[in-house]
Amino acid sequence: MAVVSVVGGQIIARVRRVKPFTLVGTVVMTCGVYLLTTLDASSTSATVALYLAVTGLGLGWIMPTVNLAVQSTVDRRILGVATSATQFVRSLGATVGTAVIGSIVTKGYAEGLVANAPLRAPQQLVSALENPQALVSEGAREALTRAASAFPGGEALVGQVIQTARESLSTSIHDGFVFMLFASGLAIIAALLMKNMRLEARDAETAVSGDRAERDRESLVAALALVHLSRRIESANGSSPHLLQTASKLVPP
Repeated sequence: MAVVSVVGGQIIARVRRVKPFTLVGTVVMTCGVYLLTTLDASSTSATVALYLAVTGLGLGWIMPTVNLAVQSTVDRRILGVATSATQFVRSLGATVGTAVIGSIVTKGYAEGLVANAPLRAPQQLVSALENPQALVSEGAREALTRAASAFPGGEALVGQVIQTARESLSTSIHDGFVFMLFASGLAIIAALLMKNMRLEARDAETAVSGDRAERDRESLVAALALVHLSRRIESANGSSPHLLQTASKLVPP
């Protein structure tokens, strides 16, 4: 994703447009998230990696465009503040989003495991899988097998409980991806509402406003100097021709 961000930033610098790349990035990211919603317990690691790559490709396009969009719409005096605020909001959104999705996945997994566990499975066996990390831990599986060995058909029962836990985890992760898909849809709407401005147009506007402010400052200084000279001329009663000559140069033709 970092490589895509660098390449995307270079392309945007040539095209001088922000909105098209933001829109393309949000659409690609949304397509990647949609693909992630199709995953299930039988999906392979290669499939997951491919779908994540599509999502990361979209994010790689969005990252530089957001910074450029903010930097091209604020005054140069607050450019650093605007960039810092963008990074802060991005970090805040990532933290809150991760917490919300984590809560959805954890809650859905626990409820699905309890609701779909085999009726003859002991409560100790179900409770041992309340943490999804137990599904990928060999030590946890061995402990489950030893705990179920005291029951008739304990090995088969452990397999059934583990399969139920996998399906519950897959369903809860799907719910988390659905939430991400909804947020991605909002990102597309925000990209459509963006103003399609050229970067150099903003630079020209900034330069013109800077020249105008400089001329205003020069006019103000000339006016103050003229007021001061007029007072000196009045006090000199016409005996200072150099003051009159200097004052005439300050008056525009």
